[in-house]
Amino acid sequence: MFDVLKRQFIGNFEEMYQAELIDGFDSWHQDDMRGLNRQFIETLTKNYNFSSCLDIGCGKGALSNTLKRSNNLVFAVDLSKTAISIVRQRYPEIKSDVLDLADLNQYEKYIADLFSEFSIKYFNLTLISEVLSYLENWREVIRRCAENSEYLLISLYIPPKAIGFVKTAESLEDEVSNCCEVIELIQLKRSNFTILFVRSKILSNLRGV
Repeated sequence: MFDVLKRQFIGNFEEMYQAELIDGFDSWHQDDMRGLNRQFIETLTKNYNFSSCLDIGCGKGALSNTLKRSNNLVFAVDLSKTAISIVRQRYPEIKSDVLDLADLNQYEKYIADLFSEFSIKYFNLTLISEVLSYLENWREVIRRCAENSEYLLISLYIPPKAIGFVKTAESLEDEVSNCCEVIELIQLKRSNFTILFVRSKILSNLRGV
């Protein structure tokens, strides 16, 4: 996804997922739920029954599936058509769609159509896992999500001298804190993952809570 020598973002996600199908590998070990970052995500959500959830950058849907209950709605979006085809095959009970978060007008239309179709006013939870480093507009993405979701759960790999658009864990926390109340912050020092579980201040204000 990055040119390490030139320290530039490339972002050939569709090519990566198509190569997976041909060569049979698992990018970023997406299907392996044993990583501590994924274990923490499961732990943070298992005691909640969120009635409506959105997974942004869902990949092949393994984390989306951990949010699914017998009585809730889970929506999943990804830039890659191939990834979404895999989600639809593996997890037909999850509504999955192709969506490019680089275009926030596309995101707003998707949200409006979804809320109208399913008669919901906001998501109870939006999961943003391993996505923000690839989005130049990551600050605005956080804010837009906070406008449409009661809780946000953000997980991001941020190594020293990060090439991605999010350069430090501190900058991520500061940006999230502008629009959300931090409920839990977890930093895995050796693996360089930062996990934030937060409640939207924007939506709370809109709802008068």
